[in-house]
Amino acid sequence: GGGSGDGGGGHVASALVTGRGASFWTSEAEAATEACDGPLESGESGCRGREVPHEGAVLITGATGFLGPHLLEALVAEPSLAGLTLICLIRPPLERMRIPPGSASRVVCFAADLNSTDLGVSPADRAAIQRAGVVLIVHNGATVDHTRSYSQLKAANVLAADALVALTTPLACAGRPPPAMLLVSSLSAVAISDVREELECTPPSRVDLLGGYGQSKWVSERRLARAVGAGKLSSLCLARLGLVGPHSVSGEANLQDWLHLLLRAIVAIQAVPSLSDAGHSVDLLPVDTAAAVLARLSARALHSGRAAAVPSRSAGSAQVKEGATTIDVVHLDAETLGLRAVRLMDTLVAAIDARCGAKLTRLVPYSRWRETLRAAGGAAEVALAVLPLPTTAEDGGMLRLPRGERIGLHRARGKAFVKSAGVVAPELTAGAGASVWLRWADRVVRSISDVEQQQGFRGRALELS
Repeated sequence: GGGSGDGGGGHVASALVTGRGASFWTSEAEAATEACDGPLESGESGCRGREVPHEGAVLITGATGFLGPHLLEALVAEPSLAGLTLICLIRPPLERMRIPPGSASRVVCFAADLNSTDLGVSPADRAAIQRAGVVLIVHNGATVDHTRSYSQLKAANVLAADALVALTTPLACAGRPPPAMLLVSSLSAVAISDVREELECTPPSRVDLLGGYGQSKWVSERRLARAVGAGKLSSLCLARLGLVGPHSVSGEANLQDWLHLLLRAIVAIQAVPSLSDAGHSVDLLPVDTAAAVLARLSARALHSGRAAAVPSRSAGSAQVKEGATTIDVVHLDAETLGLRAVRLMDTLVAAIDARCGAKLTRLVPYSRWRETLRAAGGAAEVALAVLPLPTTAEDGGMLRLPRGERIGLHRARGKAFVKSAGVVAPELTAGAGASVWLRWADRVVRSISDVEQQQGFRGRALELS
């Protein structure tokens, strides 16, 4: 799967995730690993696989998820990456890969699995990747699931990042600088309020607030920072994404995030739960805008790594300049791009209701709405895993969603970069993006129809009058 940010979803389901105390996560971040802390040793295999051009390469994960294809397209178009081969590690079958038009000669795919030891890459493919000369890693791949524990997510979200460092470590032993890296992280990895654009913005004592997904990103950020210190990465950019929304033109959306699971459940049973805040809004960063900024950040990480790396006279390999600024943290959400929050009822539910022929029953008590989902089963019931349980009689009548905004989230660095990069985000609030929301609503409604056809599911609304 591909990383697609969060924007509060981690706090919706964090109460469902139980685990050990903050000291456990601290030890995970500090645990010595061969990939991040071991000595630089040549590990190139004698295996000979298919050849990849040796002029330099970008190694990419998560290119087949929701954000991934748009990110790959933006990387192909990024001028400062021109001439570099784009190597994508994807889970088989390779045929499902969506290669941007006109880039077939630059994009090479290798079979991999983030949950497997050594990424599941064969020895021959490892050798081919190492010979290609990776200068930049764009790590977008992750398991984004706010209902799983840290232990369940560790392989894909922590160990896979370690394995990417190990895969490219032999390059530094061949006299080349170590690669730069962009990690697509999440705002789920930081506390809810007063968060700076720094690595240590959320201390270990507050990690228990994050849930398993946020914890896995918190640990991975720190382990990769240690790899920079060990000279195995020349630079590191941590791009903490908020909730990634629909494409600004096509309306394509991630139908598996908490927001869309809620909205698909509404479609399935033709009923809208009562909200504690009738004016509730959500920050949505269009996926194509997110991809454009991430591609520019990737280019900046590569430039920073090249500026920081110097040849080592003693070992003949590359090292990082002492005191160089090689770790960059950027908070990237809708507000960073200057976008207004989207109103849940007035824009999203209204667009879906228009697509459904104004058949939605409004403002059903939340407890009863949940009972209806459970009775309907199928696609409708999936939403129960990511929505909060009613804890009081008052909550039983209202759905309490996470705040649409984060209090005191620092975005100065992200805003400055977006301005300097010249990235302009399209406004998708009601009116300015009305046609996009209708296309988006069509996709959401059609997704339930597809489930009905494939699984025999019939969303049946109970009598709610």
